[in-house]
Amino acid sequence: GPLAEEWAGVKLRPSSIYGIRRYVNNSALISHIDKVNTHVISLILNLGQDVEEDWPLFVRPHTGEDEAVLLRPGDMLWYESASVIHGRQWPLRGNSYDNLFVHFKPKYVWYR
Repeated sequence: GPLAEEWAGVKLRPSSIYGIRRYVNNSALISHIDKVNTHVISLILNLGQDVEEDWPLFVRPHTGEDEAVLLRPGDMLWYESASVIHGRQWPLRGNSYDNLFVHFKPKYVWYR
């Protein structure tokens, strides 16, 4: 929680945890945004992977420029998942890719 609040600059409360989610060979993830009421600030923690080639997460931050993010075991990525388009369009080449997802929402009303 404190790391999320420091990164986001607002008071947060946890809203959900997904994982451990295992992706297997040929998995893909269509680009999307997450639930605006519960997934405002999110964390991906890469727990492990057995891959033949890197499997990038594509994100489109508010700058509008697509970025490919490579996560290694132990890496974590903070992002605004309800407003930043993200996905893994290329099929996974390998046996497994394991992530944990933690989602937060603002503790107080922050928009109207």
